[in-house]
Amino acid sequence: MFSKSFRLPSDAIERCSRPVSSITEAQSLSQEHNLLADQDSEKLSTRTSRTSYVDTWKVQEQDINENPNDISKWDLLFKSFDDKFEELYDEQNVESINDEFKKFVYRSYSELLHRFPYLTNYWKDFLIFEYKLNGADASINVLSKSVDNFPHSIDLWTDYMSALITQYEGTSETSKQKEQIDFIRIQFDKALAYNGQHFLSHPLWDKLLEFETSINGENEEISREIFLSCLKVIRIPLYQYAQYYKKFMEINKRFSINDIFSMEQDKDLLIEEYLDRFNKSSIEELSLIEEHQIIDDYSYKIFTKTQAKVNEKWIYESAITVTEFSLQNYNQIEEESKKWMNYLNHEIENYRSLENENKDKSRQYEYVINIFERSLIPLCLNGNVWLKYLAFINSLHFKSEIKYEKMKAIYDLAINRFVPLDDNYIRFSYGIFFMKYNKFDLSNELFFELIKLFGASGSSKVYQKNDYLEAVSSLIKLWSQILDESKTTNVLEELIDNYFEKADRYSKRPGAAESNKEKDENSKEFTFDDSYVKILEKLLNDESICVIIDFYLNYLMKYLTPSTHIKIRKFFNRYYKESALQKSVKFWKFFIEFEGLVHHNMINLKKIVRHIQYNTQLPKSILDSLIDLNYDIVSSNVSEIFDTNANTGRSDDTLIMYDNDVSESLIVNSSARKRLSNNNYLIQELEEMKIAKSQNKYESGQPLVNREEELLKIIRKHADHPGIIVDHTPEISNKIMSQGNWISLDKDVVEVPNFPTFKNVEKASLPVVYPPNDI
Repeated sequence: MFSKSFRLPSDAIERCSRPVSSITEAQSLSQEHNLLADQDSEKLSTRTSRTSYVDTWKVQEQDINENPNDISKWDLLFKSFDDKFEELYDEQNVESINDEFKKFVYRSYSELLHRFPYLTNYWKDFLIFEYKLNGADASINVLSKSVDNFPHSIDLWTDYMSALITQYEGTSETSKQKEQIDFIRIQFDKALAYNGQHFLSHPLWDKLLEFETSINGENEEISREIFLSCLKVIRIPLYQYAQYYKKFMEINKRFSINDIFSMEQDKDLLIEEYLDRFNKSSIEELSLIEEHQIIDDYSYKIFTKTQAKVNEKWIYESAITVTEFSLQNYNQIEEESKKWMNYLNHEIENYRSLENENKDKSRQYEYVINIFERSLIPLCLNGNVWLKYLAFINSLHFKSEIKYEKMKAIYDLAINRFVPLDDNYIRFSYGIFFMKYNKFDLSNELFFELIKLFGASGSSKVYQKNDYLEAVSSLIKLWSQILDESKTTNVLEELIDNYFEKADRYSKRPGAAESNKEKDENSKEFTFDDSYVKILEKLLNDESICVIIDFYLNYLMKYLTPSTHIKIRKFFNRYYKESALQKSVKFWKFFIEFEGLVHHNMINLKKIVRHIQYNTQLPKSILDSLIDLNYDIVSSNVSEIFDTNANTGRSDDTLIMYDNDVSESLIVNSSARKRLSNNNYLIQELEEMKIAKSQNKYESGQPLVNREEELLKIIRKHADHPGIIVDHTPEISNKIMSQGNWISLDKDVVEVPNFPTFKNVEKASLPVVYPPNDI
């Protein structure tokens, strides 16, 4: 699949989002430039020029660091390199370009191409620049680096092989020539192993045949290497298939039937079939004409089969218009994904339609792999294509070890080099993949790295909430699979207790720390270290601890016993006031279902719902859903409510006040009014200010601030201009409620209240004061 040079260090997940280059290095470079320039006062103008260019590069590097995916900023940097080279270059003095400039150019190109290795044109620019700065050998090294990083580029391989052949032709020593020929053939084998099945790989095949012909010279004797190459290529459906068949027909008569049939798995049976046609018992009995007839017939069958495959592939090949990776027109490339997917589906279906022992199945497998690798050049940032590739490999009947290595190589390449950090399904899939093969230590390490990366404690410094919580959840699920029930419970309780700082520091939890260091019988060769808990504690926040609590409560529910019921209720009483849980939807939903659906304890249920309504910080939509759930539970348990005297013989107010509790009006919805007034920072500031003035929270037994009334005042100030507080909104000064004169409905004659009077009327026409734009 992939060469070892593709393997990256274990920290590559973090490095895939690192800044492209370092400002500190640029500053260091600036100092070195100045130091070198100061050595000669006659080169003052050169020093000034160098300094100005370094300053320019520093600014450009800063721009690149801010958005390393903006290729236009890279182009500006490389353009400045070209300008600087033209200024420094002197044909009479090859040393006119200093080493610092050369290193800076090399590092800049390397940084970009490490980040985006499929940018063919930038590899070519890089090698040209290296040729101008350091000569032919340096440019060949860049080409070697390019094909290592981008092994499925026919263009780069063709340039690399041309450069090696040119280097060989300039060598006069016979012994060195032999060594170079062997090296070039090895490189051709590597190039064709990656690209030989490519529909447009004829430049590589042409280059190979041209090289082998040049070695053979003008001799009439055709080398065996040329023959074997032709025998291989005529079987591959290529755009230039006809010319290779013609070349093969020119040379095939110079080789024996055994040579012609050398690539057939059932070679002996095939020869025997031809011998039967001519009533011969051995090849030696065949005449020259009969041998040629057999070779022609066999060759033509290969040609017709290849031609049919070419015509079949041409339908898909001709539809594809984007084959190269690009950052500028990636939206257009995404549109091409359907064409590539159709092509892949067609080739995969062809593979599956072949019989298990069919000799063409291995060849069709190579076609499918080649289409995958080609599609992943323009679509390398598309996680779905990588997942399809993995699904195909997973469906094959390889040995477990072989399949593991193939899939791991694909995962490593996708995650460490290409798939962006906002597309992480494949990363979590990688952890599940490790678990499938009992590589729990690797899965554990991966999830920890993802928690650090998405939790803004890694090099990305960006908090990706959903991915971070998913990583925490995946890690906890992994631990629950490799540890037994008691150990899992102890680990979860230790995490929760330590996060809220409620653990007993002077006593050890039985079976927690010390037993975790021992290998569990069900751990499948994975030793759980207690240090994992300490590391995870440092990576948790209020949102992730809620994920762990939810897992813990549901984990306890799997082993429901009377003692578990007590444990869950004690857990609730211990933690329900924690601020982190005031926003946890799953926590409150769990306890509504626990008391209402599992235990049918309407008294506890009522207390929980009241607490949710008055004290939590849940959104209105979530709160309404929980009230709906409570309403359904209460409706199904009305008789039990009366039996337990939960409402002292009265009808349950849950049913009566339902419409009020879900109302959007704060006048009607008293529970929402109370909850919002208790959590409004403006009201809290007003209360603190009045308390500070009076030095006493209460006067005449009354609170200094009526929170609910103050909340309604604030809302009224926002009524006409949402988000803008308007203090001069007219208000009724003689409200009926404030006067205490309620209208009695028992009297036959209803007393008409006084007409309303208003205050702040004169201020109503004042202009609205908007906040400044810089806020």
